Amino acid sequence: MKEATGELSTTVIAVVAIAAIASLFIVFLYPQLKASIILNNACQNGPGYEYTDPSYTLVCDGDSISTTSEWTCTYEEGDRTQTKTCNQGS
Repeated sequence: MKEATGELSTTVIAVVAIAAIASLFIVFLYPQLKASIILNNACQNGPGYEYTDPSYTLVCDGDSISTTSEWTCTYEEGDRTQTKTCNQGS
């Protein structure tokens, strides 16, 4: 019976540790990773690109017929804002 209790305790500790790591990832890392991927995609679309989703807004300065070689894309989700400067070759 003692062995079974020890295995249960180890299992509970492992589950709690996995849940804690997953929570940290979801709360801190995932939003930044998501914004970075979306901004990289926006840079490929060029200046003048805009996208509005129920959860976020993405706007790239300039217009689509502009010959600008550098522009800024801004990602806004709730109170989080992230910007990226894009170049013609990025």
